[in-house]
Amino acid sequence: MPATAQERGFARLYLLLPMIVGTLALFWILSGLIALARFSAAREVLTSRGISAGAAGLLVGGGALVDLALGAGVLVRRYARSAAVGMVAVSLTYLVGGTIMAPDLLVDPLGALVKILPALTLGVIGAALLDER
Repeated sequence: MPATAQERGFARLYLLLPMIVGTLALFWILSGLIALARFSAAREVLTSRGISAGAAGLLVGGGALVDLALGAGVLVRRYARSAAVGMVAVSLTYLVGGTIMAPDLLVDPLGALVKILPALTLGVIGAALLDER
């Protein structure tokens, strides 16, 4: 019996899973490393919008560590699906929080908040393809 269109489509998508996982890991790990490397600049984004320096530092540092943990977690098969689900939740948190605190970033020429949408989508796809074992 020949494969159905759904089976062929899933097979093609499943072949992309290593690229999806690799892209998610790279995106989240780099995001965390960049936030740590440019800690003062990242904190300034928040302090310029009325958040205290201490709170901004905690948000930037905590966010960077969460990003690093999720990026590393998706590379470990046992935690990959949980990390992908976490990426979706954190992406939504960043998008909502960023929209409330810095709505001007929605129209930033470099797309600071808009870039969350493809990362969110890829996280959803990854979570759907990474079955629980």
